[in-house]
Amino acid sequence: NELKSKLYTTENTLNFKQSLITFLMKLFNSKSANSIAFGYFLISSLYIVFSDKFLLFSFKEDTSNPLLNEIQSYKGLGFVLITTIVLFIVFKL
Repeated sequence: NELKSKLYTTENTLNFKQSLITFLMKLFNSKSANSIAFGYFLISSLYIVFSDKFLLFSFKEDTSNPLLNEIQSYKGLGFVLITTIVLFIVFKL
């Protein structure tokens, strides 16, 4: 009985993961405004959160370091440049 319960839970988890992967693949394969906006939001959010955490980790959380602010400015400008190029390519195709 316990084994059946574990198998059922594992099967449901696999079905959910497969459904999520299928959904995301369909979402990113279509070129609708919703999929582009969602993809941009997702990728941008992940980049911002993790790049900030990496910088803080690199500077040992010394937020008073002037170099940290300068790097964050360049990081932001790089992000704008890269997303501008990517959006140009997406809308051009």
